[in-house]
Amino acid sequence: MVRDCDQMRVLRHESEGGEARIIEFVQEDDVAKVREVVRGSLAAAIYGTSPHAHEVRIKASELRVFSNLMNEADGLGAMRLFFGDGNRVLLDLQDWLGAHGIAFEYSSPSGWGASFRGFPG
Repeated sequence: MVRDCDQMRVLRHESEGGEARIIEFVQEDDVAKVREVVRGSLAAAIYGTSPHAHEVRIKASELRVFSNLMNEADGLGAMRLFFGDGNRVLLDLQDWLGAHGIAFEYSSPSGWGASFRGFPG
């Protein structure tokens, strides 16, 4: 399911057996954010909190590289294509970006603190 709300774009939303996942895309002037929110007992067991949100931030220049590699005109179209099959999660995006040398920033607050991976260089 893809739904548009103001500047936020929902790329994926699913709910089953008390577990839920939503993946959102927001593009600002110089950076795009892809945010995943998971909730339910499994999320609580894995992350220590439910709901749990984490995100990837991609600079506009790197988003253009991603879009070109996905053969899409813009970042939103590329993200819709990437998550469109309903089987990919935020970790898959991180793996794909890393494999293609696309710089990104990752942050994840959790019940135990925060992890953060910044843009290289």
